[in-house]
Amino acid sequence: MFCGHCGTKMNAGVIFCPECGKQQIQEAHHDSTSGEPAVLLEEPAALDAPTSEESISEGSTKKSIAIIGGICAVIAILIGLGLFLILRTTTVEVPDLSILSQQSAMEQIEELGLTVGEITEEYSEDVDEGLVISHSPRAGEEVERGTAIYLTVSLGIEPVEVPDFTGLSLEDATTLIQDLGLALGSVDDQFSDIKRSGFVISQSLRAGTRVPSGKVVDLVISLGPEFVTVPTFINFTEEEAVEMIEEIGLSVGEITEEYNNDVEEGLVFSQSLIVGEIVDPGESIDLVISLGPRSSPFDLDVWGPDHIVTLELDGVIVDVPLPPWLDVEENLSNDDDHHLYIMEWESNYIQTMIEVFLQPIDDINYFDREAYDELDFVVWFLSGLDYNSDVDYTIYVREPGSLTAGISILEYMYEDSDEFYSVFELVRITEYNGIMITTRLRLRTVDAPEEMCSDEFAYAYGLWRYIDLGFIAMDP
Repeated sequence: MFCGHCGTKMNAGVIFCPECGKQQIQEAHHDSTSGEPAVLLEEPAALDAPTSEESISEGSTKKSIAIIGGICAVIAILIGLGLFLILRTTTVEVPDLSILSQQSAMEQIEELGLTVGEITEEYSEDVDEGLVISHSPRAGEEVERGTAIYLTVSLGIEPVEVPDFTGLSLEDATTLIQDLGLALGSVDDQFSDIKRSGFVISQSLRAGTRVPSGKVVDLVISLGPEFVTVPTFINFTEEEAVEMIEEIGLSVGEITEEYNNDVEEGLVFSQSLIVGEIVDPGESIDLVISLGPRSSPFDLDVWGPDHIVTLELDGVIVDVPLPPWLDVEENLSNDDDHHLYIMEWESNYIQTMIEVFLQPIDDINYFDREAYDELDFVVWFLSGLDYNSDVDYTIYVREPGSLTAGISILEYMYEDSDEFYSVFELVRITEYNGIMITTRLRLRTVDAPEEMCSDEFAYAYGLWRYIDLGFIAMDP
């Protein structure tokens, strides 16, 4: 059944339209059983059907509701149209999103009809973590709605990777700490057998870790060893030996060079402190660096080729330098090719003696024993001379292939005299190309002419370093 006024569908038997409130016209209808037309009658009073005035009032109320609903619908349509027109605007100005949090920046972007583009992160010393550093497009640019805004967000200050400070000097470690933006904390001292004095032993922050800028680093600095056991530096290069000396807390003394037949050129073959000796930190140690083998066990460059006598034994040639103040032709005793003896005796206080003789070595592996035997023979020989009263010797240096000793002698002033004067003789026994060379030297220069130079004499016979070290006094 439909309302005859507004066409609203109604249930059967309803008199007033629920939409427009108007009373419906009664219509006859046929009874389906009798075939006669039926007449729609009014409801009995028991149904409490509304009166005419009540029906009119109810219809008016419903009509008002319908009108209000229509007005609301129109308003909604107008609002939607307005929003549509706003959103249809083609461009929008990009706002300044810097220093905003990432979330706030994203919300602003979406409210303006823009889209959030790629978000990248980077470290910044100026912008706190989580805030926008920059964006693209930049603030103030006019862009199409829907344009993607790319954000760069701060990760805060970049952490520092802690380096390894051990092995650095305190000065270098301090500079590096400052350059990295860290802070130097406490600096403690500690004895160390590994790190030399003044260098970092350990650090409070583990190397390789990443820490915030400004983090405090505590250091422990070496005082060097409390005591030092002297190691061997033999057969190390000069550079290696110096590094080792400094690392164990000793100090480098005098470094000299000398020819050596057994040790390769550039390597240490002698040191002033005995291996295994326990010394205080900072103790000085002298080194002798090998110049390698040479054609003669003597220094032939001191007086030149005009002052050389050549000896030979078993095919081994040895050139011996003689001082220019010696009258070689008058005083030289050279009965065979492997023995040289010369003495120039102006007085008890001005004299030069040089004796060099070559002899085979029975067993090269026992050179030390043969060298001591030879020294004992020289002392025995001197003790047997009538003009000598007392003979004693001191070992100055014993090295592989070399033995140097000083012999002190009391000699009578003259025959049948009870007066003595002191004589000093230097004996050096060396191994050279499979033979043994014994060199006996005396040099007294008290009130002697200037050309009798003890320094040149010492250099010619390879003794200068023993004199410099105080082992030998050529002019007692």
